[in-house]
Amino acid sequence: MIEKKFALEYEHDGKKWAMEIFADSWEDAKQKLEALKQTIILVGEIKEEIPVVITKKFIVSYNYYNSADDNGLGCCELQIKIIGMMQLIDYLKKQYKFKQVTIIGIYRL
Repeated sequence: MIEKKFALEYEHDGKKWAMEIFADSWEDAKQKLEALKQTIILVGEIKEEIPVVITKKFIVSYNYYNSADDNGLGCCELQIKIIGMMQLIDYLKKQYKFKQVTIIGIYRL
């Protein structure tokens, strides 16, 4: 299933801000919002965006989640054509049978 973008809005320092998340449905988006409320952490500054198409070898580091007892960090070396981040996430979900994947970094070799 192709995930859709959903907008979230919050207030900080007297101003309204927005961010987006990907979810399969409205219900999935609400569940992810609840998970964010309970578990969100700051993991670092984004220094660079990845190009739209990657065709060379690269290493992907990611967080994965299947259940409370089956989750963690992983990384793999890939050499596939990627047209966007959602395609990469879908590929990792299918290849490794993950329920959820969050990309931490992509490193060109």
